[in-house]
Amino acid sequence: MLRYSNRSIFGLMETAPGFSMFSPFNATDVDNYNKVLGKLLYNLRTVAATGDSMRKYGTANVTGPNFQDIYSLMQCTPDLRYLDCNECLESAIASLPSCCENKIGGRVIRPSCNIRYENYRFYDQLINVEPKVPPPSTSPSTNHTSSKGKGHTSRRAMMIAIPVVIVILVLCFIWIYLRLLAKKHTKTIKIPSEDDDDEITTLESLQLSFETVRVATNDFADSNKLGESGFGAVYKVDYLMET
Repeated sequence: MLRYSNRSIFGLMETAPGFSMFSPFNATDVDNYNKVLGKLLYNLRTVAATGDSMRKYGTANVTGPNFQDIYSLMQCTPDLRYLDCNECLESAIASLPSCCENKIGGRVIRPSCNIRYENYRFYDQLINVEPKVPPPSTSPSTNHTSSKGKGHTSRRAMMIAIPVVIVILVLCFIWIYLRLLAKKHTKTIKIPSEDDDDEITTLESLQLSFETVRVATNDFADSNKLGESGFGAVYKVDYLMET
């Protein structure tokens, strides 16, 4: 499409002036042909209207009566909003019966949009635009409020979680430090008791001089010898010595 004017035309939906053209041939099964064509045109209208600001365009084809294919193209100027494009195309479709009734091909051209259908492919298949999901019905203010609420909730959760994690980590470090410190300074200390003093005294009392042992065994006499052990001869003493 090409359009120029001596006034601003961007963002304005206009349906006039316009014109239409049609094929000289009539459909054989008029009722079924119009039924299939009407469904194709209304479905394709949504595809074209949901285009982006670069291109509001759509093509499609279906099989009609007697296995005859029907091809259609619709487009709006890309500066139009979804609702304006949808309204322009709907108006163009509504005008088809007055210009192209029972014809196998026709087209309606308006300043802001145009439609065309034929029983042969008249467009390049490579420039098809994938259908897009229609815009949500919620208002921008609702979406903004919802996003803002989610942002506040996430921020509040982070403000609570971060201090808790920091406190837990600090407590863990303190506990580990105290454990290491206690292990480093722990020593085994044996406290003397009265039993230990008695044992020392008893051991000291058993430490006899060689001269004392010799006299007690009658100079290691054989008559005092009791036998042999792993450490040497064993003697008996003739008397007890007191210290």
